[in-house]
Amino acid sequence: MSATDSGPQSCPLDTLDSVWRWSGNKYKHEISQVPIAPRYRNRHGNKLLLCHDLKNGYLEDRFSQGSSQDEAYRFYHWQYADSFVYFSHKLVTIPPSCWTNAAHRNGVKVLGTFITEWDEGAAICSELFESRSKYRKFADILVAIATFFNFEGWLINIENEIQEKHIEGMRHFVQYLTTAMHQQIPGSEVIWYDSVTNKGALEWQNELNDNNSLFFDACDGIFLNYTWKQENLVQSAENAILKQRKNDVYVGVDVFGRGCPGGGGYNTIEALQAARQHGLSVAMFAHAWTYEILGSENFTDNENKFWEMLNGMLFIHGSSQLPLVTSFCQGQGKKFRINGEVVKNSPWTNLSLQNYQPNFTNAQFLTSPPLATQPKMVYTTEDAWFGGGCLQLTGKTVSQGNQVQFKIFTPKITIDTAKCLEVTYTYKTACPQVNIGLELHFLVGNERKNYILGDLEKLDKSNKQVKSLKMGDESQKDTTLIESHPEAADESKDKDGSLEKPEKTRNNFTVKSKADTADVIDEPNEAVVAGEDVEEGEDGSIVGKKISRAAVEYKKYNDTDIQHGWTVRSFKLAFDENYSSLLNLVSLRCTRDVNDNLECLDPDFSILLGYIKIAESCDNSVSQSPCAVSGLRSTGAELQNTNGIVTFTTILKWKCQIVPFCFNIYMKVIRKETESQIKHLIGQATLNRFHVKLQLSDSGEPILEGTLPNKLDAERTVVSESDLDNKNSMDDVRDTCTHSDDKSTAQTADSLNWEYDIELSVEPVLQPGYILVPCAFAKITMRLIKSSDFYMVMPINI
Repeated sequence: MSATDSGPQSCPLDTLDSVWRWSGNKYKHEISQVPIAPRYRNRHGNKLLLCHDLKNGYLEDRFSQGSSQDEAYRFYHWQYADSFVYFSHKLVTIPPSCWTNAAHRNGVKVLGTFITEWDEGAAICSELFESRSKYRKFADILVAIATFFNFEGWLINIENEIQEKHIEGMRHFVQYLTTAMHQQIPGSEVIWYDSVTNKGALEWQNELNDNNSLFFDACDGIFLNYTWKQENLVQSAENAILKQRKNDVYVGVDVFGRGCPGGGGYNTIEALQAARQHGLSVAMFAHAWTYEILGSENFTDNENKFWEMLNGMLFIHGSSQLPLVTSFCQGQGKKFRINGEVVKNSPWTNLSLQNYQPNFTNAQFLTSPPLATQPKMVYTTEDAWFGGGCLQLTGKTVSQGNQVQFKIFTPKITIDTAKCLEVTYTYKTACPQVNIGLELHFLVGNERKNYILGDLEKLDKSNKQVKSLKMGDESQKDTTLIESHPEAADESKDKDGSLEKPEKTRNNFTVKSKADTADVIDEPNEAVVAGEDVEEGEDGSIVGKKISRAAVEYKKYNDTDIQHGWTVRSFKLAFDENYSSLLNLVSLRCTRDVNDNLECLDPDFSILLGYIKIAESCDNSVSQSPCAVSGLRSTGAELQNTNGIVTFTTILKWKCQIVPFCFNIYMKVIRKETESQIKHLIGQATLNRFHVKLQLSDSGEPILEGTLPNKLDAERTVVSESDLDNKNSMDDVRDTCTHSDDKSTAQTADSLNWEYDIELSVEPVLQPGYILVPCAFAKITMRLIKSSDFYMVMPINI
């Protein structure tokens, strides 16, 4: 078992008594630290609620520091969802922090579940709703739980009969909870499940009507039962329109197909189409069907197939605010890499480390019949720039004029034209004949502008709709940009149909690398577009009209930095301040090198896309404080010996002024007799605490995944189990000792003595370019000693 598997765990509250006794002090490891990212809503207003029920929940996802296997269920099609409910059949289901972190990073709200069922549930409801003070206290605790764990609401699922005398109390409870949630967490939601009627009977209505509108009126929406028919949807839509709340009616769609039209599975689209036909929202239940029923072996293919089939009936939600930064990691992998370098050489899953996911899928390429040159965009864990995986883009370039476009994001981000944009992307390819450019689409006024950031010397010049502008002198081969300017193309063509180009270029700005700190611009002339009244000024500079609406301005640095086979490209763009600009599409464009002999080339290509960052230039941003860890301390350090396995545990706590993407926790094991050292990434934290667990065989061999065999020395002598009772902080500098009661070990004790220094370090991890500030790590060292018949742990300074 790894340090992460044995760490803190999320858990539900399964009794009323556990709710009354709830205190956040016990759950500080499980708090979500990721704020919900701003996104734009679809113009129709219809919503998609995902209700996640996988084998009653709290599986590998319960480990707040992650798990040591990479085949746990994960969800990554967040672009379709508005809210995510974590469901189990416990009384109060608190979403594990990893789900909240992943959903928030992709702009999705997270809800917990309050459920009562059967006779036990009826007894709880009788106790709860008989007293105004009790149900208000219960609601206050639910609000406190959501606030403490940083999620946005509750699904209320009462699936037992309610005494009629308690109906008004239950209605008031729902209303009170909804109001309190809105006051404490703006934008939060309370959703009622269609089960109990206004008379207290457990009778699923499958529609919004007079029997359940009492509870609908008291909260933010209703989740209809799954066994509806077309007439139920007609009635629901009519009643919702009268209340002017059509988008608050969620049509239940069970992916397992239990009584749901279409039968669920890959035919879920039938139920989805019916709901959309009537303009209602959708609550999709148990979408992990692709994992629970079809298995983990081909999960990614089955999951992609399921959502690609639904793509045409769902609305995409994109980012509405910079920075737009992602490494595409889905929160799991066979290894963990930073800047392409492997820092953890074993499988892992931690949804808290999932990055912002693409808005587009392979559905963008679907045609009927399928093309022979069908491109594909999939996730792979075979390599990564940052995290456990990246995008793999494959396709064919069948001719010199052919370009393949992979749409990735569809944001709606208003650009502050007073500031520069800094754009970075990383890729890896074994196909040198294929050239790559990151394409940004802007809506400027009423016109569209496309910028392809790539290699000017190699990108396909046979595309007559592309105009080029060299940014810098002729020696700066890597400092290039291509602008697509279709509306001006006809005016600027030569007789042969090619685009005009300026005869001369001049370096009117300072080109600097990332290492430079000044980035001073030397009174630049405005950038110009080839073919638009370009002429040479008296001083030799190139002068002419501004680029219509948007302009490439001043300077652009481009470091082509090869790291572990990855190419890193960076650019800067600026705009005419007189016009607003909206970024609305980000894609990758691939084309064939025009200088290659096409007859000798393999048309197939494969590209790994590891990272994209689009942000306001750091030159124009407020300076940040260093991301430094301080105040690192260890509390509750213990040594325990159980059947020959010695376990060292402690809790690390620290401070950090800036919250980074995550903190890497490293352990360096130094054996004093041999001075041998092993440094191992034992886990990652998204908040300022981490539960450490190190296991050693009785002979002193560390049991570290991916470093040493997970087995004990064959010659070891087993000592009896003994437990330490140390509750003191290491700040008090107290030693903890345990003695063996097994005197038979004395004969070989000398050969089993050992002494280790355990150096624990906490290093903030910043995604490349996300926060351009210095980082500083902190470390703490403790000595573990086994001598004959006792074990000891003590803090030291080395």
